[in-house]
Amino acid sequence: MMTLYGVPDEVWVKTFSELLPGEVLPFRLILVYQEQGISFRYYVDAVRTGETVTACFEPGIEMDRPDLFPAGPRIYLWEPGQHKTIDEIVNIPDETYFPLEEKTSLTPETLYEKFTDPNQSPCIDTPADLWIDP
Repeated sequence: MMTLYGVPDEVWVKTFSELLPGEVLPFRLILVYQEQGISFRYYVDAVRTGETVTACFEPGIEMDRPDLFPAGPRIYLWEPGQHKTIDEIVNIPDETYFPLEEKTSLTPETLYEKFTDPNQSPCIDTPADLWIDP
């Protein structure tokens, strides 16, 4: 979606430090475009290697658990130009997301560059110790 909409106004993430029951490590990524009134919510199964949680967003990869990790994004729309908070966009009580730059070494700009460059892997690394245990 970034190739179509450009650099997101906001990028939010959420994951855990360890595998959850069922041997999954959910990673959630939300791209927000306030002026266009649209957000894209992605769910992938991340991996933990050492002290790092890595989530990759390869197009066309089939997930082992499509019931938990849909193939495409969930889209949320609102009136263009209106500012929505992340809580309004997520609309799930007690669901806390964090700005990308708080939990990774990326910004919305560098995420855009990384994800739109065909020579780079569309993955996000985050230190596991920044996340809560399940």
